[in-house]
Amino acid sequence: MATRYFRKKDINTEGASTCWIEMSGQEFYKFVNSAEGVGRHFIFMDDDIVIEANDQQFREWVTEKNHSDYLRRCENGIETVSLYSDIMSECGSGEELICDPVDIEEEIVKKLRCQALRAAMAELSSENYYLLQKLYFEKNRASERDLAKEFGISQPAIHRRKKKILKNLKLLVIKFEKSQQYIVKGKKRSLSTEP
Repeated sequence: MATRYFRKKDINTEGASTCWIEMSGQEFYKFVNSAEGVGRHFIFMDDDIVIEANDQQFREWVTEKNHSDYLRRCENGIETVSLYSDIMSECGSGEELICDPVDIEEEIVKKLRCQALRAAMAELSSENYYLLQKLYFEKNRASERDLAKEFGISQPAIHRRKKKILKNLKLLVIKFEKSQQYIVKGKKRSLSTEP
């Protein structure tokens, strides 16, 4: 469905007395870039409606949009289900949609391990960091053979270097994990998996 654009015929009217002018996409673009469009604000209601708003409405919309965008970035893999959605009314009480309970302590340990890994990665030389970045973290990961060509050495040499870097990285992670101790019920517990 094509996006529909609406502007006020008279910028000073509010409420039910407002007369709206519908514009095409080209007309909207021309309007917002014209002298008449300067200082006028538009909000995106849904994916298919753009409507003119006063300053206060626009500020409220921007605040709400920024907040929802922030929450969406924070969710990172968590799905939000409204208690009032059609899915809920079809399924019943909604308890069946709630995932298994989360082990808070386990989640904290995971976060601390990620922090230890980041700290350990920061300790690597730039060349070693680059090698791991290319092999594991880039969207289009490089193969050992690709890196061998780039560095001008053999693929087995890259493999040995990678293994050495990973071994050193593991030692650094353990070191940082041991430095990040936390207290549970009055006892110090280490994050390392050693008995």
